[in-house]
Amino acid sequence: MVQNSLSVALDLQFLVLHAMSGPGLKGMNYKNLALRLFIVGTFVVTGAFDLVWANGPVVTIDPVFVFKDVRTFVSNPKTFNAQSCEQTFKGLASIVDRLQPRRMNPEYFSSTPPSSKSPEVWMKGALEELWQIRLGLRDQWLKWTPAEREQYLPYFRTGLRYVQGMSAYLLSYLSSKKSAPENYFLPGTGFEGFEPSKDIKAGDILLSSGAAVVSALIRRLPNHALSYSHAAIVANENGKLFVIEAIIEPGKVVKVPLQEWLRHERASFAIYRAEDQTAASRAGEFALSLVGKPYDFSADESNNRINCIEVPRLCYQSASGFVIPEFKSVFSNNPRIRKALSLPETTPAPGDIEFTQGLALVGEWRDPAKMSKAHETDVTISALLKWDQDGYRVKTDWLLRNDWLLSLGVHTAILGRKIPIFGDQALGKSFPKSIPADALKVIVEYRRIYSEIEQRLNKKEEAHQIEFGFPMTFFEKEAALEEIKIELINAGKLVR
Repeated sequence: MVQNSLSVALDLQFLVLHAMSGPGLKGMNYKNLALRLFIVGTFVVTGAFDLVWANGPVVTIDPVFVFKDVRTFVSNPKTFNAQSCEQTFKGLASIVDRLQPRRMNPEYFSSTPPSSKSPEVWMKGALEELWQIRLGLRDQWLKWTPAEREQYLPYFRTGLRYVQGMSAYLLSYLSSKKSAPENYFLPGTGFEGFEPSKDIKAGDILLSSGAAVVSALIRRLPNHALSYSHAAIVANENGKLFVIEAIIEPGKVVKVPLQEWLRHERASFAIYRAEDQTAASRAGEFALSLVGKPYDFSADESNNRINCIEVPRLCYQSASGFVIPEFKSVFSNNPRIRKALSLPETTPAPGDIEFTQGLALVGEWRDPAKMSKAHETDVTISALLKWDQDGYRVKTDWLLRNDWLLSLGVHTAILGRKIPIFGDQALGKSFPKSIPADALKVIVEYRRIYSEIEQRLNKKEEAHQIEFGFPMTFFEKEAALEEIKIELINAGKLVR
C-alpha cells in the first residue's frame, strides 16, 4: 500500500517508539528518549510540510493507517504505561494540534484510497479504530495502581476527549454527506454481539449524554471535562427491567421501563457492568427503594435528596460497599457558576463513573447526528465557561443586560410553578418545582447566551460549508468562537 510522505513519516515515528520501547532495550531512560524524539519529530515533520506545502498541494494522511498504529501503541504495556502516560498523551496531542485540519479531512484524501474504498467507507473504518483506541487506553489504565490512576487521571481524561472529539467530527462529516451509519452500538472487549434491548441486566449502570445546554454544562464544568452528563441504574421488579434515575424536571427519582428508556432521544449512552454480579443484583434491588425521593440540587450527600450520580453510588455502596466512582471531579475553575449551583469544590460527576476499576465497559450506543451536535455544544459551552472564568459577562439581549430583571423573572417563575394547576399549565410539568433560584438563573443565562452564539457560529459554519464543501473541524470551531468573542466585545455585548 502506497502512503504519502507525511503518513509514512508519522508511521516511522510510531515504529521508532515500538523499537526503542521493546523488550530489547530496558530502562525508562530509553523510553523517555523515544517519547521525546517522537514529540520533537512530530513538530519537525509537520512543520517542514507546513513550510514546503504552504502554497502547494495539500498533504493528507490515511487516518485508518495512523489510528491502527496508535491502537497498537496504547494496547502495549511496554509502550503505554503509568511512567510513559504523560509524555504519550502530549505526543498524541501534538499530532492532533500540529496537523492542519485540512490534512485530516476526507475531502482531501488521495483519489485512490487504500483498497479503492470511498472516503466514506474509509471514515467508518477510522471510527472503529478510534473505538478500539478508547478500549485499549481504558484496559491498560485499569491495570495501574490506584495511586498511578489518580496521578495521571487528568491526562487520561484529555486523551479520551481527543478520541471522542475525532469520532464526533468524523460522524459530522459523514452526516453532511448523508452517509453516516444509522444509530449503532459498539461493543466492549468480551461483549461482541451484545444487544442493549436484550442483554442489559439488573445492576448495569447507564451513562448518557445529550446535546442540550444543561447536559454540556455538566460535562464541561469540571476542571477536566467528561464524556457523560447523566447516570442511572437498571433494576428488576417482578421480572421486568426498569431504569432508576434522578431527573431534574420532575424533581425526583423515577422508574422508567427499560424499553421505553432506550427509545428516548439522546446523543449516546454507555453501559457499565460490575464484575461482582452478586453486588450488582443487590444494587438493583436497592435502587427500587429510591423511587420518589426528591432531587438534590446541592450535590449534598448528607441529606435525603438524591441527584443522578448518587443513584448508582448509593445503590452499590449500600449493597456491597463498592465505591462508585473511584475518583471525584474538581470544580474550582468557575467559582461563580459553582456557587450558583451549590457544588462542593470536589464532588462526583456522572462521567467520573467510567474511570472506576471493577466496572466493565459493555459498550456504547450512538446517534451519529446527535453525537456530533452534542460535541459542538460542548465546544461552545467550553468557550463560554472560559469567558466567564476570565471575568466576562455576555449581555446579548435585554434580559441579560438587566440582571435585576433576570432575577425577578426567575423568582416569579419559581413561585408560579408551585401554584397548583396554573403552574403545570402555564410553565409546563417539565419545569422543576424545587430548583434553587440561583441555579435556574445560571441555566436561563447560559441557554440565552448559547442561543446567540449558536446563531453566529451557524452563519460561519454555513459559509465554511459553501467554500470548502465539508463541515468545520472542532479546532476550526474554536477559532471561529474566538472571532465571535472579538465581535461581541466590539459590539459591547461581552463586557468585564
